Amino acid sequence: MKKKNTVLHFASRKANEEIVNMLLNAFGKKDKEKMIQFLMKENEKKSTSLHLALLNRHEGIVKSLLNAFGEEDKEILFEFLMKENLYKETSLHLSSRWGSEEIVKLLLNKFGEIPKDKENLINFVMKENENKNTVLHLASSEAQKEIVKNLLKAFGTDKTDNKKLIEFVMKENEFKPLYIMLQEKEMKKS
Repeated sequence: MKKKNTVLHFASRKANEEIVNMLLNAFGKKDKEKMIQFLMKENEKKSTSLHLALLNRHEGIVKSLLNAFGEEDKEILFEFLMKENLYKETSLHLSSRWGSEEIVKLLLNKFGEIPKDKENLINFVMKENENKNTVLHLASSEAQKEIVKNLLKAFGTDKTDNKKLIEFVMKENEFKPLYIMLQEKEMKKS
């Protein structure tokens, strides 16, 4: 199977912030649509450059990738943040699991810039991966106390949000470590 990685995938994975910025700056204002297509490209594991930067906790690269979206690109930014990899994990799943508190805050704060931000934010936080784990499951399983606190803050205080918060906290699921998920995936292929 062909890998389908772009140069942005490689630079994001290898933590080369200077190259990431050079690649993003290569697109002029007239080429904004092409730059967004470039950012949205997925590799064979359905990972974007953002997924790869998050797996390796590259905060500077994450900022560069997110800042490439302008004021007029808020809906596309939401789509970018919600993109799922092969394991149905969004950017928030990856940053919550791997303990990137500053990146979790950055991702959650991006919703203040998106129309319908509260509804989208709650959907972002409650999204399940292929094993039905939410970001709260992943952060809790890794004892990421500050991340759990930030995830719970995302629900605010109105009564509708409290109902969703209770649903979110009460959701039962058995956490499966990544290596077990990968083993199960391989067994399905056989």
